[in-house]
Amino acid sequence: MKVYTKTGDKGVTSLFGGTRKAKSDQIFDVLGTLDELNAQLGFVSSSKNKKIAKIVLQIQNDLFELGAQIANPKSVDKKASTSEFESIMDEL
Repeated sequence: MKVYTKTGDKGVTSLFGGTRKAKSDQIFDVLGTLDELNAQLGFVSSSKNKKIAKIVLQIQNDLFELGAQIANPKSVDKKASTSEFESIMDEL
């Protein structure tokens, strides 16, 4: 079974929605940064504090949705609630 497509060999690659972009496009920096943040949050979610772990899991889910929306702008638009995040930060 082959796991490569050979469609990115000329310095371009596809986003989830089918749009082709240069591999150096800033969108891939953004997606990579979101992935790195999610990985760090995964470490934080191992906290023994169940409340914090639950909050971090929700943030991770929101980041996955954000990444999907960036990779496929035609996807369903769900507005992130900054006030929800602010109230969580205030509480903690």
